[in-house]
Amino acid sequence: VEESGSGVMVKFPGVSGAVAVTNNHVVGGAEPAKVYVTLSDGRIVQPARIWADPESDITLLHLDDDALPAVEFGDSDRVKRGQWVLAFGSPF
Repeated sequence: VEESGSGVMVKFPGVSGAVAVTNNHVVGGAEPAKVYVTLSDGRIVQPARIWADPESDITLLHLDDDALPAVEFGDSDRVKRGQWVLAFGSPF
C-alpha cells in the first residue's frame, strides 16, 4: 500500500542524522524497510528506525544522514506574532 504525506526534518542535539516528523496515519505500523522518504530535491532515503505514537498521530523517522537539510527548533518564549510555526498531532 502506498501512502503519501508530508512532514518536516529536524535535528536533535546529540543524535546523528535527521528526524522526519510526520503523522502516524501516514506510516502506520510499517517496517523501516518499507518506508521511503522523498525529499524536495528528488533524493529518496529510508529510515533506520521508526518511533510511532498512534494516540497522538505522530511518527518520527530517524534518517541516518548528517548531510540532510533540517530545521531548528524554536524557543516558544521568543516567538513573535506573525512568525510561522508548525504543529503535528491529533486535534482530538
